[in-house]
Amino acid sequence: MLAAVRWLSFASDGIGMATAADLGDAVTVQVLLTTGWESARTAAVPTLVMVVAAVVAGLRHGVFPRWFSWFSLAVLAPLLVALTPLGPSGLLGVVFGGLWVLVTSILLAVESPSGAPKSRSTATEPSM
Repeated sequence: MLAAVRWLSFASDGIGMATAADLGDAVTVQVLLTTGWESARTAAVPTLVMVVAAVVAGLRHGVFPRWFSWFSLAVLAPLLVALTPLGPSGLLGVVFGGLWVLVTSILLAVESPSGAPKSRSTATEPSM
């Protein structure tokens, strides 16, 4: 939820930059651009925490399919780079974090976690 709120704030930064540029205020555009980069860096943190948790749960406890755990591990590298103060590197967090959230959502919608019953009909009823 926090990541989604941060991503929505990027949209408002973009609208502010477009408005300031249209009015010819270069200083405001530069400030909004710089704060946008910083906002992108901070938005990578909650996504990073979610991905680390998924990697640990998947590789250590087998909660997720193995391919997803390795995919999540691969997403960690750009998320770590997103934390560096190198210009627009924070956008890596937005791109790869958004990709990870999309893949995770599809995975959770299609498959139930391991160990969970697939449906109520497969659950065994206690004998009387």
